[in-house]
Amino acid sequence: MNKFNFERIKRNIFGNSFRFSSSIIIQVFYLPLMFYAWGSVNTGYWLFLIAAPQILSFWKINFSEAAKQELTLRNGKNESYLYTISLCLTFLVILFFGLIYFVINILFLEYFEIFKTTKVNYFYYIIIVIFFSFSLDLVSNNILTLSQYKGKIYKSEILISIFDSLEKITVGIIGLLTSELIIAAYSYLIIKILKLLTSKYLFKFNFKFYLINKNKKLLKNIFKKSLNVYYLNITNAINISGLIYIIGFFFTAEIVAMVSAIQTMFRFTIYSINRVFIDVLYFEFANYIKLRNVQKTLEIYKFQRFYFILFLILFGLFTIFCGEFIFNIWTNYNFTLFNNLILLITLDSIISIISYNNLLLARSLNKIDKISFKILFITIIMFSMILYFDYFKIDIEKIYILVILKNFVECLYTYFFNKNFMKKLKLNEE
Repeated sequence: MNKFNFERIKRNIFGNSFRFSSSIIIQVFYLPLMFYAWGSVNTGYWLFLIAAPQILSFWKINFSEAAKQELTLRNGKNESYLYTISLCLTFLVILFFGLIYFVINILFLEYFEIFKTTKVNYFYYIIIVIFFSFSLDLVSNNILTLSQYKGKIYKSEILISIFDSLEKITVGIIGLLTSELIIAAYSYLIIKILKLLTSKYLFKFNFKFYLINKNKKLLKNIFKKSLNVYYLNITNAINISGLIYIIGFFFTAEIVAMVSAIQTMFRFTIYSINRVFIDVLYFEFANYIKLRNVQKTLEIYKFQRFYFILFLILFGLFTIFCGEFIFNIWTNYNFTLFNNLILLITLDSIISIISYNNLLLARSLNKIDKISFKILFITIIMFSMILYFDYFKIDIEKIYILVILKNFVECLYTYFFNKNFMKKLKLNEE
């Protein structure tokens, strides 16, 4: 067990690679198909409606992630209890924040610029269906995340990739058959139901609901650590889906579709490649700290950081010289691009990924509490500025300049935090 388990890492990297390579391949064909089938307007509506529940990341107090890390560090001790409290707390979050979600949409949806030229009532039904779909997805992802604590990440990753691909293929086919977005929403719901049933069948956990009050100290500990991760979830939601939501409030469906397409090509791609390695190392770091092998942990981290920064530089150069040309071919010249928008979104993605990776060690050990809220605070301040400037009709490019500035501040902050964190690990080893 003390020996570095390359075989496990290889399997898990394969699982993650399978997931994200299949996602990239599907995305390559998915959006052009949607533009062909529905046009840029209906595609913009759909992408906005799908982005809206992603703000459910606000709700996603990640109990399963915190529980998984505790199971890894505890060698599976209190397994049934941790399964149970993770699932129960997830259900409570869905119920509570689901009500808030519906109230906000009912009260404010008609004020969004994206819906000014269409019937709002029609979209209420779609939002309800998508909400239930995403709620089911939270539960199934809870199960799949918990299943990773034994290091068999590849199994859950392959399952996720299958259903993510099935979801987009199904919606794409429906787009060819009908222009009714509600039918696409129902197909979205059916896929999520199948994913939940499959997850429950393949990963049989022993949920014992009578145990919920058994260990109040551990329950409190899981909730506290989940809340710390929760702040990062909010930050990610604002950075990605929240930005699409803001653009939909001030701009048309065509612009929402264009920005979503650019983010898919130049943000999703590098995020996916990053996650292939990060999700695997996430477990390895926690495992080696558990074995008190701090030196090995730091070696893996430095190795990963060096090569991924090199990749980001190469990707940035590729975007500068080929980005606009490839994007226009991919979208069949559906959009008139704003000046330098592709470069700005790519730069935003690179900086935010570096910032995210700086926290890898701290996240692996559930020690993120000292920085997560501060990162959220920086994000809220900057996006409040964006909303303020948007009120006076700021253009898209200036919005992304503000976002880049925000991410740069975060990157500097996380860099110094991580540097100090690694120093403490070395001191503890000594």
